[in-house]
Amino acid sequence: MVIDPIAGQVLAAIDTVTNTLGHIRAGKLRAPAVCSLTRSAHLPNVPSVSEFLPGFEANGWNGLAAPKGTPVAIINKLNSEINAVFAEPAIAAKVNELGAEVPQIFC
Repeated sequence: MVIDPIAGQVLAAIDTVTNTLGHIRAGKLRAPAVCSLTRSAHLPNVPSVSEFLPGFEANGWNGLAAPKGTPVAIINKLNSEINAVFAEPAIAAKVNELGAEVPQIFC
């Protein structure tokens, strides 16, 4: 998504902070706004679209799925291990560095 804006082929695009943050920090892209309801902690000087278009929000998310019929014990083990990984300070710091937030796992 970021190739065409960097190359000047398109004037604007909507992409995630995680895909664009490095390019923004490097000065290759300019962020006129973020699409979350509030400003991003990673781009605190960039306004949210909702500041001039109240209620606007366009966020992405990631999910993890298991096949139907996966035993509950396996789901619980995955849930426990994934939560443990994201609770590690080094992992949380890397996720934050990449422009994301440590996910909340719901199972």
